[in-house]
Amino acid sequence: NNAQRSVANGDGLLEADATGQVAARARDDQVAALRALHDRLERNAGQRDAFFAVNEQFHMALLDAAGNRWLAQIVADLRKVMKLNRHHSLFKQGRLADSLAEHRAVMAAIESRDAELATRLMREHFANGLEATG
Repeated sequence: NNAQRSVANGDGLLEADATGQVAARARDDQVAALRALHDRLERNAGQRDAFFAVNEQFHMALLDAAGNRWLAQIVADLRKVMKLNRHHSLFKQGRLADSLAEHRAVMAAIESRDAELATRLMREHFANGLEATG
């Protein structure tokens, strides 16, 4: 529905901006924590529910690393609205593998401190997830 698409678009813009901020300014320990969560995503690729839970943790840790508690709260509220749709999108053929590949690219951009690329890749990640929800 249109309301959910609007929420998802807003969430994607906010999280993409936060991703760029993290790539540009996060401390090394914050990037290492994101890497550890990403590695857990990799290990849980065969378990959809576990993957979904770790994915949520990754996105919230990313927002925390951006250092804006208001942004983190707004996105947490938006993510609650979208949770069921996001979970169902992972059931689409190939979406979990695509999501994981997108996360790999985002993580690499963060680790290379390329804010522009990290922002663009997170926007694409959200757009692809939204397309998978129908």
